Amino acid sequence: MKKKVLMLALVASTLASCSSSLAYDWDAAPKNSDGSYNMFALTYNNADPNMSSLWKPGLDAATKNKNGFSKMSWNDAANDDSKALTFLDQALGDDTYDAYAINVVSQQNGATYLDKIAQKGRPVVFFNRELSTSSGDVDMETMNKKTNAYYVGIESAEGGRYEGKAMAEAINEKGFAAVDRNGDGKIGVYVVRGEDAHADAEARSIWAPIYLDAYLDNPNTTDAEITANYKPTAGKFASASGVDGVTFKKITWKGITTAKNTAGATWDAATAATNVEQTLSADTNKDIDVILSNNDGMAVAISNNATFKSSGVLIAGVDALADALQAVKDNPQYVASIRNDGKAQAQIVAKLLQNILNKTATTHKDDAGTELTDAELTAGIKVVTTKEAWNEDPDSIWFDKEHKAFRVHHVIINKSNVNELA
Repeated sequence: MKKKVLMLALVASTLASCSSSLAYDWDAAPKNSDGSYNMFALTYNNADPNMSSLWKPGLDAATKNKNGFSKMSWNDAANDDSKALTFLDQALGDDTYDAYAINVVSQQNGATYLDKIAQKGRPVVFFNRELSTSSGDVDMETMNKKTNAYYVGIESAEGGRYEGKAMAEAINEKGFAAVDRNGDGKIGVYVVRGEDAHADAEARSIWAPIYLDAYLDNPNTTDAEITANYKPTAGKFASASGVDGVTFKKITWKGITTAKNTAGATWDAATAATNVEQTLSADTNKDIDVILSNNDGMAVAISNNATFKSSGVLIAGVDALADALQAVKDNPQYVASIRNDGKAQAQIVAKLLQNILNKTATTHKDDAGTELTDAELTAGIKVVTTKEAWNEDPDSIWFDKEHKAFRVHHVIINKSNVNELA
């Protein structure tokens, strides 16, 4: 984790070239008389265990007299966009915060959040939920409108790729025939999606089945071969009929459900468990063999359901929550969890905001004289600024300059390494 935090400061020197439409008052004193900073943090929904168990503890640890911060205020929007914006308006009105860390409720409403913060001339880092368009693509236009607005998270598709590969490895280890419950020579796949049009959810829902199919067909395949052989239609989401533009060889698409409850809350574990229970109860032909869940919160709830337990169906999730790691250890049906390390990413958020506030590695175009030299930034530390270099180093952080994003790798945690990595 320390290595990842250090890398951030080194790549930050490249940020100054991003577009600007707002002048920042870099002479404004820190809000605290001792020179320390205050952070306003907003989560879309603290009921999401990824927020409450990973991100909040991570930001707590990163801002308790660390990274230049002495205070962090954590605000729970409870999946309500209007409530989130009310919190933000109050914080901006009080004017007691130096920097903002935002996990938006509506990813399509990012411009509203950004415009409000920009009026105060303060830096913002969006985390975990990347701003997106209505089609699910990254909203580059909004992010590029302002200086000192960035995103920290993962590459959306990677979580799906890792999940599909991990499930394929589990099936190959158990034996294809042992997992194929109805003996039809295909692995029936059911996908549990956290949220419609959510960039991470849509990417995982597409790429997890693709990588599962590819690695079942050829355990020695490569990313390049998969990219060449599987070409999902751009702008299309996974649907009841499958992944548009993709023909599977070893799996059969058995459907997809979105875990949105009647109150409108997404990534809802109870809803996911109920939907899967109903689906498995109706699956009298045993067509479903594996479940690919967009996150562990939903996967754990599903795995605790009696209908699922009696089915013998396999499941995998994403986030590496404590309950999920215990399930990987103890439950033969829970084969893998893909670590999306919110605690480590929280450290990056704090470090990036500190760099911006300190002007040590990120400076306004009119204040470029304080920019550190490349030698000062990179001495003894490997910096990655391309996706190719990032793919070659599992411990690296990639500054995805096109999207103004800092991306960390996922990690596959399965039964062979869970005791070591849990």
